[in-house]
Amino acid sequence: MLTITFGTYRFNFMIGFVLKKNFCDGWDNLLSLVVPNVFMVIIGLGLWIMMGTLGSFDNVIVSLLAFILSFGIMMIFVFAYSDNAVHIANFGMGPIKNYFSNIIPSVKDGFLFGAICGVVACLSSVGLPYYIHLFSEGTTIAILFAACVFWVTLVAILSLQWFIPIRAIMKNDFKKCLKKCFIIFFDNPGISLFMAIYHIFLAAISIFLLGCAPGFTGILLSLTNTFRILLYKYDWLEEHTEYSNKIRVKIPWDELIAEDKETLGPRTFRSFLFPWKD
Repeated sequence: MLTITFGTYRFNFMIGFVLKKNFCDGWDNLLSLVVPNVFMVIIGLGLWIMMGTLGSFDNVIVSLLAFILSFGIMMIFVFAYSDNAVHIANFGMGPIKNYFSNIIPSVKDGFLFGAICGVVACLSSVGLPYYIHLFSEGTTIAILFAACVFWVTLVAILSLQWFIPIRAIMKNDFKKCLKKCFIIFFDNPGISLFMAIYHIFLAAISIFLLGCAPGFTGILLSLTNTFRILLYKYDWLEEHTEYSNKIRVKIPWDELIAEDKETLGPRTFRSFLFPWKD
């Protein structure tokens, strides 16, 4: 059960551990991350060619529909990695064959979620420049509409990033996952913003590495690790009902992640290069 508990911060300790675990998990399961990424890059190139072909019709509506369709199709293959991400986040393994076997079961929710993201991207990319242009021509009130589009888009991005981990870990239906996305964001705006910025950094590295790593899978693993640890907070709050009516609650992150920290163990630079010698 998720409840809104504003102000339950003190994330520094937790964030440091999450970043370390993300790197360790990614390194230890590098092949499991790279193979699906390469596959998704190939799919993405195919979709890009399709969008280019449909865009040649010089029809804005066709182009936007092609963009939304591409978003939906691409998200199917991202969704397929969610179970592997959960296994890895739980200190397990993410077999490559599991990824491919999960593609078909991911079609419905993956496409629908991708289409929603595509619509948000289209509305913001069309609406924001339009209202800014109106403002530049002297329509003062247009800046208010531009601001609304900006903030709605930002909230949507920061909220929807939690959708796949919520679905993979909590096994809720689509509508409930969508609702919990916004609950998680409004309860944890700081960590949501930090993770979005962190994932922009990972995306930049991915571009440099041609999408092979960290790529879609690395970003999804990062979100899954973070959400999994965030759930410790909600479990703790359910056990300590005396804090339910308080605005600010000091979450004992060092205590909550102690077991995970011990399981991950100390990792040295040598252990990454020569794990059999450590």
